[in-house]
Amino acid sequence: MHRGRLHLMLLKAVREWLGADAVRTGRVFRRFEQTADGVRVHFLDRASGEPTAEDAGLLIGSDGIDSAVRARLYPGEAPPGRRLGDVGE
Repeated sequence: MHRGRLHLMLLKAVREWLGADAVRTGRVFRRFEQTADGVRVHFLDRASGEPTAEDAGLLIGSDGIDSAVRARLYPGEAPPGRRLGDVGE
């Protein structure tokens, strides 16, 4: 199965199970901060260029091998399979 097709199937299932607003797209992750109730996540809206923020109970960084969430948690480490200083770093 093509990865993109799998992603669309998973997105549909999550939205059916948790509601249409359970997954938000069109945003670029910028940073997060812990709060008394969980986490506040800051984004940049791709369409408008405006900063946005969301409060949540937890943050799951599932944004791939070049994860921006992982880079914020471990700023001194290269992505898995790479070394700091490799091309593209």
